Amino acid sequence: MSAFFSDLNGAWQRGFPRAFEAEQERTYGEWLNRRLMAVRRVATLVGVAVWCLFLVWDYGLAQADPRYAAVMPLIAGLRVSVALVILAAQAVFVSSPRVLSEPGYGERIILWTAAFAYLGLAAIVAIMPPPYDQLYGFTGLALVSAFTFGLYGLSARTATWLAAWQACALSAVMAWSTTQKPTIMPAAVAQQFSVSALLLLSLFIGVGCMVCWLFELISRRSFLDQQALAAQNEEIRTHGLEVQRLHDALAESSAEAQERLQAVIRLKERLHQEAEARNRERTQFMANAVHDLRQPVQAILAAMYPVSSALERGDREAVSQLLQLSHQATHFLQDQLTGMLEIARLESGRVQPDLAWIDLRKLAQDMISAFSAQAQSEGVRLSLELPSDACWARSDAQFLRRILGNLISNGIKYRRADAPGGPWVGVSLRAVEGKARIQVADNGLGIAQELLDKGLIFQPFFQANNMLAQAEKGVGLGLAVVQKLLALLTEHDLEVRSELGGGSFFELSLPQMANELQSVALRLPDDLDLPTLSGLYVALVEDDVIVRESLQHMLKVVGVRCEPFAAYDDLAGVAEDLERIPDLVISDYRLPAGRTALDVLRLQRAVWPDVPLMVLSGEPLDVQSQPELAGVTFMRKPAPVESLLRELVALSRQARGAVGLP
Repeated sequence: MSAFFSDLNGAWQRGFPRAFEAEQERTYGEWLNRRLMAVRRVATLVGVAVWCLFLVWDYGLAQADPRYAAVMPLIAGLRVSVALVILAAQAVFVSSPRVLSEPGYGERIILWTAAFAYLGLAAIVAIMPPPYDQLYGFTGLALVSAFTFGLYGLSARTATWLAAWQACALSAVMAWSTTQKPTIMPAAVAQQFSVSALLLLSLFIGVGCMVCWLFELISRRSFLDQQALAAQNEEIRTHGLEVQRLHDALAESSAEAQERLQAVIRLKERLHQEAEARNRERTQFMANAVHDLRQPVQAILAAMYPVSSALERGDREAVSQLLQLSHQATHFLQDQLTGMLEIARLESGRVQPDLAWIDLRKLAQDMISAFSAQAQSEGVRLSLELPSDACWARSDAQFLRRILGNLISNGIKYRRADAPGGPWVGVSLRAVEGKARIQVADNGLGIAQELLDKGLIFQPFFQANNMLAQAEKGVGLGLAVVQKLLALLTEHDLEVRSELGGGSFFELSLPQMANELQSVALRLPDDLDLPTLSGLYVALVEDDVIVRESLQHMLKVVGVRCEPFAAYDDLAGVAEDLERIPDLVISDYRLPAGRTALDVLRLQRAVWPDVPLMVLSGEPLDVQSQPELAGVTFMRKPAPVESLLRELVALSRQARGAVGLP
C-alpha cells in the first residue's frame, strides 16, 4: 500500500504515470491488451445497443412533435453513421492481430471511435429542437463521457487527448445552442442551465480523466507485482529443479555408495574366502611337506640302525648298500627343503624380478648345454631349434633360467623308455605377433587332461606319475615354483597341453623386442653397464618428431621408461603432476615458441633440483659462452648410440648417488 501511494505521489508530480523501459513497456502493453480485450469488446457491443435504443427514442419523439420530426432524418443519419463506425471498430478488435501484438494500436482505435461518437452526438444535440437538447442531448453527452472513460481502460495520455477533444466539442455545441437556437425558458433560467450543464459535463470529463489516470497507475503497479511474482515463481521453480537435481544426485551418490559398500563387502568376503583357501592350502602344504619329509627321515633312521650291526660283522657290502640308501634319502630331503624354502621366499613378496633385455637365443643354448649331460645319461635325445634372426625379450634372466630348467628337467625325468624312436625333449624358439615363444615338448609319460583342467599339476608336492623308481622321483615342487615365478613376471604366459602316454607340450610367451631395435642392441659393447639403466625414468623434450620417436625406441631397448614432450610448455604444464620425479631430463637446445634448454634447466632446478640434465643439440653452440650450462652434460647431434648410452649410465649413477642409492 505504501508503494502505491508513493507511485501515486510521483505520478501526480509528473502529470502522467512513468513509462517503463522500451522492452518492458512493450510487454506491459501486450499484457494490458490481453486483460482488457474481452471488456472492451463487450463494452463496444453494449454501446452499440444503447446507441440504437436512443434511435428508437428519437422516433418516438418525432411522432409526438412536428419540430422533432422535421430534423429526424438528419438525426437518424448521424445515429446510423456512428453505429456503423462503432461496429467497424468492433470488427477490428475481433479480427486484427495488431490489437494484441502492437501496444497502443487498440487505444488509437478507441480514441478515434469515441471522438467520432462524441462529435456525432454533439451534432445531434446541436440540431435537436429545444427543450429536447437540454432534456436529453446534454445527458447523452455525459453518458458517452462516462461510458468511454469508465469502461475502456484508456491510458492517462489517451484520456487527456479525448478529454480535450470532448471539451472542444462541448464548448462548440454549448455556444451554438445558447446563441443560435430559440429557448422556451426565461433568459436567466436558460443562462443558469447552460452554466450548470457546462460545469456538469466538464466534471464528467475531468472525473473520467482521473479514473483513467488512476487505472493506469494501478495497472502498472499490478504489472510490476505480477512480474515480481512470476520471477519469484520462476526462482522457486528453478530452486525446485535444483533441489530435485541435488536429490537425484544424492540418490545416485547414495546408490553408488551402497554399490561401493556392497563391492567392499563382496571384496572382503572374497578376500576372506581366499584367505581361508590359502590357509587350507597352507595347511595341506604343511601336511604334505611333513608327510614327504618323514619319508626320507624314516629311511635314514631305518638305514642307520643296521649299519652298526653290519660293521660288527664286517659286512662291507651291506654297509655300502645302507649308506647308499641314506645318501639317496638325504639328497631327496635336501631337494624338498630347497623347494619349500624357494616357494616360501617367492610368496613372501620380498623377491622382485630384475627386468632387462635378454638374448633368448643365447639363453636357450646355455640351457641346452646345462642339461645335455643329464639327458645323455638318461638316454634322452635333447634338441634345440632356433630362428635365424635375433630374438630379444624383456624378462628376468634368473627367473627365466629356473622356469626353463624345471620344464626341461621334468621332460627328462618323466621320459618314456619304450617311446617309438626313443625318448626325446625338444626346445624351440620363435617369434609370433610381437611375442617371443619358447616351447618345451617331449614324448614322455604325459598328464591326464582332468589333472590339467583342475590345475593340480601346479600344486606343491603333486606328482602326476608315481610309478618311477624312488631314486628318480622328484619332490613335486618344480611346476609350483614355475607358477610362483610367472606370477611375478608381467606379460608372461604359460600354455600347457598334454596327453597321457603321449607326451607334454609347454609354451612360454613373453614380450619381444621390436625387430628394428634388435640391431641396435646387438651392436652395443659387452662392457656397457646397461643394467644400470633398467627402470630409469627419463623426461625427453624434443620438438623433432623423428628424433623424439627414435630416441624413445632406443631408450626402450635398454629398459628406460621415457616420457616424451614436444615443447617446453608441454613439460612445464605437467611438471608437478608426473607420476614420479624423473631420474634424468634430456632436452634439445632450441625448442618451439622461442624456448631453449636454458628454460628447461631453470624449470628443472626449480622443481627437481637433484635431477641431472643432458642437452642434446645440433646447434653450433659455444658452451663456454653459456655460464648457465656449467655442469650440464652437453652432447652434439648426431651422437653415437654407444656414447649416448655411456653418458646416460654415468648420469644414472650420479642421480642414484644424489639420493643416497648404491
